Amino acid sequence: MLSGNYKLVLSVLLITAITACGGGQSSSSLDNDTNETVDTPTNSQSSSSSSTASSAPNQICTTCQTGTHYYVSRAGNDTQNGHSTETAWQTIARVNQQNLVPGDTVLFRRGDTWRETLYLEQSGSDEQWIMYGAYGEGEKPRILGSEQALEWTHVTGNIWQSATHLQNPYSGGYSYGEVFFEHNDSRVSWGRQRDFDISYANLEREYDWAWSDSRLYVFAATNPSQRYFAVEAPQRDGSIRFANIDNTNDDPLENIAIDNLDLRYAMRWGIYGGYNEVEASGIRITSNHIGYIGVKGGASAYCISNWRSDMLIQNNSIHDCGRRGVSINTYTHFTANLQVQNITLDSNHFYNGYHTTSVDVSSLPELGHSISNIVFSNNRVDDSQRHSTAINDGCAANSCTSNAYYVAASSGNHYSNFTVFNNRFIGSTSRAILISGIVEGVKIYHNSIFGSHPDAFPYALVTLNNIYNVDMRNNIIHGNLPAEIEGRCVLDENSTSFSLRDYNLYFQEDDNQPFSGSENGVGGWSTYATEWDNWRDASGFESNSPAPQNPLFTHAQNGTLSLQVHSPAIDAGDNISGFNDDFRGNAPDLGAFESDY
Repeated sequence: MLSGNYKLVLSVLLITAITACGGGQSSSSLDNDTNETVDTPTNSQSSSSSSTASSAPNQICTTCQTGTHYYVSRAGNDTQNGHSTETAWQTIARVNQQNLVPGDTVLFRRGDTWRETLYLEQSGSDEQWIMYGAYGEGEKPRILGSEQALEWTHVTGNIWQSATHLQNPYSGGYSYGEVFFEHNDSRVSWGRQRDFDISYANLEREYDWAWSDSRLYVFAATNPSQRYFAVEAPQRDGSIRFANIDNTNDDPLENIAIDNLDLRYAMRWGIYGGYNEVEASGIRITSNHIGYIGVKGGASAYCISNWRSDMLIQNNSIHDCGRRGVSINTYTHFTANLQVQNITLDSNHFYNGYHTTSVDVSSLPELGHSISNIVFSNNRVDDSQRHSTAINDGCAANSCTSNAYYVAASSGNHYSNFTVFNNRFIGSTSRAILISGIVEGVKIYHNSIFGSHPDAFPYALVTLNNIYNVDMRNNIIHGNLPAEIEGRCVLDENSTSFSLRDYNLYFQEDDNQPFSGSENGVGGWSTYATEWDNWRDASGFESNSPAPQNPLFTHAQNGTLSLQVHSPAIDAGDNISGFNDDFRGNAPDLGAFESDY
């Protein structure tokens, strides 16, 4: 449905990202795998931005690469040239030794597992990127930050010891990792680190573990080798690491694509963009599975950490990241007046967050950095399936509630032009959208936000603190918390100002829960649905919005946020040029799904 300005923003990034593919001919793709976890509309309804997803290619063209294709297989041999599946290399260590040049492609065999770190040392060019991906059939190739604990011996009671020599996953500094328990049905459970005691008294329930003298001890009712498919102990910081920028003469890595890999069980990150931020651009991270990183609430546990401009993060499954799903953070004075711009996160599935579930954008104060033109579109952010009780169980911080989307602009930096469009936020454990600090120009369009996790304490599902020129239209915000827990639909704090706030539908399941709050605006901290008419007249907001009422999602408890036939959100929206020009009916529908009714 998209056209015009927004489509141009996204298309610029897509064209930049696929320049190496001769314009992105999809007929010669890397493989045909797409993200299986992003929900799709029902037959009677489609996403408000379905054309955006279709305009973004899901495959990477490799036949249009002019460089060498290198193949890597666990059945390969590092003494071979790696130029074919028959002469594949065996290890990532061999890949790390290769001096790659623009146009080269490295392909890992599907179904194989590597327990090494892939170090990226060479850049592609604007015309010919360097690409890392998958070949063959089966599951995505795994690059793990862990070693498997094997050969279990019964110690006493429900205590078992592994014979595998392992470093302590809780090794200190920023390197902390929980042990992960893989089940035979593909489920994965987080472990709970306990201090070792010779009496084993600290190991009291399943998934408790301790380390002593290079050995892992776990609590399990039966032999872990039969009880679990695998017990994974993180031993490395991450799966993929970009080279650091150690001095101003170093060239940063640019024009790199990472596609269709499975990255998990590391202590600090799935993909790390390297330290010391400089002007750099051109990253494409697509169709990967990245999860189970670090510890819950850890200080450094990111599924993706990167600060480069012109970056596309699309069609990934990103979850169980101890701190941030995607970290776009700048920390150093290395580059004065650094500009980070033109980043799109599109059609990803984020879930099970422990600090920030999806993207976290921030900078240390007084760096003089500029972060602008950040688009967050067509994503599903879902924390509803986190445990319904003991939400902080195993948490390394004081709390493991998680903001679904978080931007924090600090003083001495400039943040501008953030777009949050056509996303589904479900069951947040804190705010669904939190934007704080001085940010100029925020567009919040066509999002469907349903409820909070039962253990949440969000204050508001959408919180805007000191934001200027907010344009907030065509959203549905459905609150579900009882009145004794503060859970407004929208809260604006400090000097937040709206250029437009209209065509939004609010609903609170508890009539005694306010739908809106304002630190300095009309209505004060709490405005209730019964005050709708007076509040609307006094504030000047929502003059074209339907009165607060149930939006009638198809099956919100199951995360299906399309609209029932009699929904008051149908044909209730505003035509926003460039965002919803292809609407059906008399006017655009509110929320993330456009109906056929």
